[in-house]
Amino acid sequence: MFDISRRAFNSTFRPISKKRAQDIADGTYRPKPRKPLRQISKKTRRRIADYRAACFARWGERCLLCGRDATQTCLDCHHIDGRTNGDNVERIVPLCNRFCGCRAHNHNGMDARFHELKQQIESKLNEMGEL
Repeated sequence: MFDISRRAFNSTFRPISKKRAQDIADGTYRPKPRKPLRQISKKTRRRIADYRAACFARWGERCLLCGRDATQTCLDCHHIDGRTNGDNVERIVPLCNRFCGCRAHNHNGMDARFHELKQQIESKLNEMGEL
């Protein structure tokens, strides 16, 4: 069942109090209600759909780093420079988000692979003559 002493692999794991652990074990624990998620406007949804379509039209539906295609993984669009250049399609590339986590590593500046993957993206673009 529930083991408070077990450490999770996730870095966001936070230990809970003994009282809460006991309440969970007894079945009397009631979590606080969460705030509803922020709604995305129709205008923003259209903008995202437009730059995704432009990105996939330019690069194809394949991860730039590992080469997996859309049938093998979930593809997302990655802004190379963050959002500093807005939605400039020249600086947006498709990366996979599930199996090898190319995009997930690129969005976490504290990850050890962050700088390595950013350099891989830049070198890949240089090879292709896109930069």
